[in-house]
Amino acid sequence: LLAQSMGGIARPLKSRILQVISNLAQRPDDDEDADGQSDDGMGMDDFDEEGASTRMQLSQLYEICGLLLFYASALEKALVKLNKSTTSDSAATIGEDVSDGIALVNNNPLVVSILECLAEAANAYEASLRVYGAMLEQLHLLTGDSEASLAHAMMVRIVEVRKASPGFVEDVECPASYKNILSLDWSCNVLVEAALPACKALDDIVTLKQSIAVAAQQGQPQHKTHGSTLDHSLSETVRIALEERLREKERELIDVLVEKETTDVLDLCGLGTLTTAWDKFQKGALVQVEGMTMASYPGLTPDEVESAMKEFYSSLYSPPIPSFENTIKDPTLRKLARTKIAQCVCDKYSALYEAMSRPDKGGYENLNFLGHTPQQVRTLFTV
Repeated sequence: LLAQSMGGIARPLKSRILQVISNLAQRPDDDEDADGQSDDGMGMDDFDEEGASTRMQLSQLYEICGLLLFYASALEKALVKLNKSTTSDSAATIGEDVSDGIALVNNNPLVVSILECLAEAANAYEASLRVYGAMLEQLHLLTGDSEASLAHAMMVRIVEVRKASPGFVEDVECPASYKNILSLDWSCNVLVEAALPACKALDDIVTLKQSIAVAAQQGQPQHKTHGSTLDHSLSETVRIALEERLREKERELIDVLVEKETTDVLDLCGLGTLTTAWDKFQKGALVQVEGMTMASYPGLTPDEVESAMKEFYSSLYSPPIPSFENTIKDPTLRKLARTKIAQCVCDKYSALYEAMSRPDKGGYENLNFLGHTPQQVRTLFTV
């Protein structure tokens, strides 16, 4: 009798929930009607920016998953409790109690409908989050926000939903087939991996690091209970793996930035023409006669070297290294980039100094223009 009565509730409830899930799984421009309203009654006029509306729909899908988890768990507990109270008055054995309770839950039409809706919601969330990751470049062009900031905004929304939802608490059972999809591990990994290839600035890496920190430091949800069935923060394994991926990308970006800025700094401090001529001399860009030395090579003649060295030495006490205050917000990365540029300039000077000091290669009769040793330059040319 109970199952029949719940069956009458389950059918229309399932139909409505699936309709809402279907609407939320669509793009905003696909599910609006002529009046600018979505089929589930939620207006999209306040979400004219596509990135924000997409994040809203994704967070609502995730919130529905949490609610369905909560209701399924609550119903299962109520039915098991009801079965125990019913069978306690009979002569049933403990084994029969357990099997009857499991059958009662598994065969209950309302529980079955909720779990079927959960399957649809979890699958819709998975597909929608993957689509959001694939859309990051398009959203970047539409909104002007970086792909990393768009991924971070979505991660923050997901964490906020988990904190407020009664379905993501410690004692709520989560079906094994959806535990991975609904975990922070999966969501954070999808968003970071989607945004990482598009990172063009070190600040993008910092933003993704903040996303990982938000997921890792979620803490306990508002609804505190006992037990554990679903991880409530980013696992240590996933956190370490993602941070290593970010460090690799960070090193790549720093190397590109340092290479570009080192060329500019060499020009500003006077060594640019010397290093360019020195590179050409090493590669034999011009036809060289046997025994040709640097002193007779265009761009490396004694007068040219002396003039360049004077200019370089005058910059030692105030190296023209960019501050990066407007391009790199993280002070640690900013200092690292500036330090690497200074090291590269010192390495260039050291290579020139050693080559010019060799009679067979430099060919300079007088080395008075070399006023500082490489070690002295490294000490002075610092940030």
